[in-house]
Amino acid sequence: MLNKNITFAVIFGLMLLFSIDVDAQWNIPAGEKDKKAPTEATVDMALKGKTLYMKNCKACHQVPKTTNLKPPAPTDLGSEEYLTSRTEGETFFQTFKGNGGSMGGFEGRLSEDEVWDIVHYLGTFRAGSTIDLASVQQDLDLKVNLKEDGHKIVAVATNAGVPAGDVKVLFSVKRYFGNLTLGVAKTNANGYAAVSFPNDLPGDKSGNAEIIVKFANQDRFGKKEVTKTVNWATVLHVENMTEQRAMWGTDTPLWLLFIYFGITIGVWLGIIYVVFQILKIRKVAN
Repeated sequence: MLNKNITFAVIFGLMLLFSIDVDAQWNIPAGEKDKKAPTEATVDMALKGKTLYMKNCKACHQVPKTTNLKPPAPTDLGSEEYLTSRTEGETFFQTFKGNGGSMGGFEGRLSEDEVWDIVHYLGTFRAGSTIDLASVQQDLDLKVNLKEDGHKIVAVATNAGVPAGDVKVLFSVKRYFGNLTLGVAKTNANGYAAVSFPNDLPGDKSGNAEIIVKFANQDRFGKKEVTKTVNWATVLHVENMTEQRAMWGTDTPLWLLFIYFGITIGVWLGIIYVVFQILKIRKVAN
């Protein structure tokens, strides 16, 4: 029991020293703390910053406000706790210069303007921010992959090559008088959304069906639409009702045939008799 307590104490002490050491490394000059962005943030800047963040920062810090990160994991840069404890200048300095230890800076890899764009993107998570990226239209790219195993239809949404999460995708199959909805799925952090193709859905005579995939909110994410043909549907057997109900069908009763042909022959004989009488009248008249 004593050994366990000692072990826990040592681990706790190391974690405490580590956190103190990390905080100590953030020696931000006073002039940098009050530094302001060269221009006021715009929607375009924030969108560029989002793309840069997803490419350069997401691997460690995750998507802001979507994951509960716990120490000693990196800070959630979209949390209110972080944003209220840092000025724009401090965030810029930390991102651009790094601390020479647990976090490297992006100086030499990103320009100052690009780092400011990242700062503007993080600023959209501040309380009272006037920029709401959730309502901004983004022209996303859409690709569709088909998985034979389980008959899965997988949509991949990206924004300038970066996975676009939390985007609703509409999956449907083309029918004669409109599209039949298969489902609506939301993309995950990797930009993937998927639905399964029903096992009992009829297709054409070969079992083919045309799949249509598009964004549920096209006004916001663009009017991309991808169509794919799959052979996962059940084969459609079309019954020829004309063939079955025709008088020459193989299942026609004999009594019905006699009646049919009797009436037909009678009608034609009547027509011939009338024509013959007309001709006779004309002959007598002449």
